[in-house]
Amino acid sequence: MTQSLRVALIDWNQSVRSARRQILDATSGLEVVFESDGNSDQLKQLPDLLVDVIVIDQQLEQGSGIEAFLELREGYEDLSEVPAAVLSATFDLPELRILCLAAGMQKLVSVEAGPEVFIKTIFSAASLEHSTE
Repeated sequence: MTQSLRVALIDWNQSVRSARRQILDATSGLEVVFESDGNSDQLKQLPDLLVDVIVIDQQLEQGSGIEAFLELREGYEDLSEVPAAVLSATFDLPELRILCLAAGMQKLVSVEAGPEVFIKTIFSAASLEHSTE
């Protein structure tokens, strides 16, 4: 039996997080182990949770998802321990994709791409992360 990927969902919008969790809970091989609105104190818990993939929205109450991810990375002693990261955004804009990759995130997925692409992107990000070890 293959172990499920452990996923963290970070989005300021509770309704969006709930909908994404329902999608992921219905997907074999994925397990949501952490949810947050992007609160810095909550994000400090992530290094202890052995998360495989972080899905973080670009728009958070306290700033951008990229900024939150960069802050989150500081909580890891070794950068090789930082989970794979997927940035979600309303649209897939080239400028945002460049910023996402420059921050060390593996993928960008737009809301308009739909749930199937969302799920495939999470699995793909995990594969990319594991292929660089």
